[in-house]
Amino acid sequence: MRGFLQLSLPEAYEEFLLWVGHGCEILDSHGGHFSSSNGVNLQELAFGIMEDNEALETLPDDAIVFWIFDEAYSFAFIRASEGDDPPIHYFSGLQRDANGQYQNHPSVQWNWCSTLDKLCLSWIEACIERRYPAP
Repeated sequence: MRGFLQLSLPEAYEEFLLWVGHGCEILDSHGGHFSSSNGVNLQELAFGIMEDNEALETLPDDAIVFWIFDEAYSFAFIRASEGDDPPIHYFSGLQRDANGQYQNHPSVQWNWCSTLDKLCLSWIEACIERRYPAP
């Protein structure tokens, strides 16, 4: 992976890759892509998503896209320059308007989640709640 991106990988991201391995039921339940092990270049997908949504912002050169939520509209990334436990940033081509309808409004939500660990824990909690709903 290091050679593929030509970037130093933050420690938290290396741990994430070890944790998810070649698949992870919890992350799989959220859909999308979360690794490049299947030959998918997540960086290229992200550039395409931004281009298709006519985003004014660009993906930073040190971005490490680790999750494509929707191949048409959204993805999450970290930056190699933001330390070993960087915040998560999120791009979405859609935003809800006052009426709850989705409109094309491409933008990056900087510091969307404080750490990769917190994001993964929230996914784990959501998975547990779906499997074992409160009575």
